[in-house]
Amino acid sequence: MPDEAQKILLKGWEEDRDAFNCLNNYFANISDVKKLDQQIRELYGKTPSEKKIIYLEALKHEFKKDPKLRSTTRNIAYEIIAEKVATRSEIVNELKHFNPEDEVILKDISRYKMGRNIMFRN
Repeated sequence: MPDEAQKILLKGWEEDRDAFNCLNNYFANISDVKKLDQQIRELYGKTPSEKKIIYLEALKHEFKKDPKLRSTTRNIAYEIIAEKVATRSEIVNELKHFNPEDEVILKDISRYKMGRNIMFRN
């Protein structure tokens, strides 16, 4: 009964009962890439702010799964990182997971952190 299992996983995600594993398995059970892309977008739209970090962790797995998912997962990751960077500056480190071919991303992250540290010292 795959449909029932998906409902249970989705309920676990929504009720924050082992949220990451529920979301990760929910996505893993969707084999059609177009449907998965749509579900990633739809669920993100319903995700409350306090669960977006968990969502970001799940997106790391989906990003690697299929090149067709990269655009969607990267854009949502950017939104989450931009939203959370003011309160959790270490989240900029997550950018490297969504830009594996970018050889200067680590330098950019370091420059951002240095600039932020200088700003707080003054």
